[in-house]
Amino acid sequence: MSQSTPDPEVGLTVAAVAARLGIAPATLRTWDRRYGVGPSNHSQGKHRRYTESDLELLVEMKNAILHGYAPADAARVALAAQNSTAPNTSKPKAARGNLSLVPSDDSGVVIDLNGPRASIRALTRAATMLDGKACDEIVNRLLTEHGVVYTWQNVLCPVLNTIGENWERTNAGIEVEHVLSESIVTQLLAITSSIEEVANAKPVLLAGAPNELHTLPLYVIAAGLAELNIGSQMFGARLPLDALSAAFDRVGPCAVVVWSHTRGTADAAIWEGLTQLRHMPLMMAGGHGWRDEELPDEIERATDLQATLLALVAATGR
Repeated sequence: MSQSTPDPEVGLTVAAVAARLGIAPATLRTWDRRYGVGPSNHSQGKHRRYTESDLELLVEMKNAILHGYAPADAARVALAAQNSTAPNTSKPKAARGNLSLVPSDDSGVVIDLNGPRASIRALTRAATMLDGKACDEIVNRLLTEHGVVYTWQNVLCPVLNTIGENWERTNAGIEVEHVLSESIVTQLLAITSSIEEVANAKPVLLAGAPNELHTLPLYVIAAGLAELNIGSQMFGARLPLDALSAAFDRVGPCAVVVWSHTRGTADAAIWEGLTQLRHMPLMMAGGHGWRDEELPDEIERATDLQATLLALVAATGR
C-alpha cells in the first residue's frame, strides 16, 4: 500500500477573494502587479490561486488603506507584519492603536493618522469600495473620539462634498453616496437614542420641507443636541404643512427647524401659519434653499452647525 500524502491547500480564485474583501478583481490584480501582494499558490498550467495566508495579508492591507495609509505604504506594512518573526512581539495591526505618523506616499510626506486628512482619505476609500461596515467603523470611531461637531465639519462634509462633486462631474457614483449616507445616519441615530434622561421639557422639532428629501443635516443636528442631553423629535423628509402644524400643536416644541437643501423645495408659506400661533418658539430655517428676503422677520437662519446647536440649546432655557 502506498503512503497517503496530505492534500495541498485549496486555493481561492481572484473572484472569490474579491468577493470576500468587497473590492473589485481589477483592484486585486493592480495590488499584485504594483506592490507584490498577490497569490502565492501556483501549479504548472493552472491559474494562480490565493492561499489563506495570502487572504490574511490582503485583509491587513485593506485595513491599513481604510485607516489612512496610501496603498504602497499599506502593502509594506502588511508584508512587514506577515514576515515579522521577532520574539515576544505581537503581530501589528495595520494603522491601528496609537500610531500617529506614517508616510502618506512615496514622496515621504508625513500625515497625522489622528488628523482629519487621514480620516477623509480612509472614509472616502471605504465608501468608494462600497464597504458599509468599514464606513460604520470609521464614522463611529470619529464620533466617539471627537464628537458630532468636529466629525461633521472636518471629515463628513468634505467627504460628502467630494463624492457629490464627482457625481456632478461624471454622473456616476450615486451608490457611493448612498452607502456613506446610510452609514452616517445609522451612527448618528445611535447617539440620538443613547440619551437616558433629557434635560429639556419640550423637544426640538426637526422636519424637512414639504418636498425635501435631503435630511441628513437634521440627523446631525439631532445627534449634536443629544450629546448635550437635549431631546428632539425627528419628522424626517417631506413633511406637509398641515402635518407640521398638527405636530406643532401636539408636541408644543421649544424650537422648530425646517430644512430645505435646494431652492426648489423651499416654501416660505410654511412659516406664515406658524408665526400666527400664540405660543411661538424659536423657528429656524436650515439649508441653502431659503432666501433671506422671503422669510418673516421672526425666522432665524441656521448657519454653521455649532451656532445652530447653541441657538437651539438656548431655546430650551438652559
